[in-house]
Amino acid sequence: MKIGNLNTYRRKEDKAVLLVVEGESSVYEPSKAITNILLNEKFLNKISIPFQLYNIKKNYRMIGRSDYERNTKKLVEKLRSVLSDEYYINIAYLKDTEYVEEKIFNLVTEGYYKIIVVPVIISEGSEFAKLKKRVEKLKLYNYNVQIRWTEPFWNSEYLAMSYLNKISNNVDAKK
Repeated sequence: MKIGNLNTYRRKEDKAVLLVVEGESSVYEPSKAITNILLNEKFLNKISIPFQLYNIKKNYRMIGRSDYERNTKKLVEKLRSVLSDEYYINIAYLKDTEYVEEKIFNLVTEGYYKIIVVPVIISEGSEFAKLKKRVEKLKLYNYNVQIRWTEPFWNSEYLAMSYLNKISNNVDAKK
């Protein structure tokens, strides 16, 4: 992906909402598995690529086909039905095509310069830090692209309330 190919002169006033999920291929694809291993910056992971590929292939053979992508697309459709038309909602993956970098480049090429990144990640751990690092490497501020972030779920009041409601619905009032 070349940054020089970005057409930042066509600007849309709508905001792009980019849900970022971990992602996984629906079937075993060695090229994606290798890319995901190489995205991990730990040297030890890069050395053990053959062993990791074997384990990934073995897991896919045992499980079969993954419905991850279909389920995340359902999530996007539900969100589209709730939000207004001024938000263009899309999805990106950390470990599957379209990777988050590809999707952001596509959004900027389409004219979106206000992008809200929504990491569908439970806590502010290593996955969240890696995501931020990958997006910051794009240096989109050079092209006046505004990136805003939502917090991971752990800091969400709505998540806490949903747990509270679920627990209170399943607990007998006498106990």
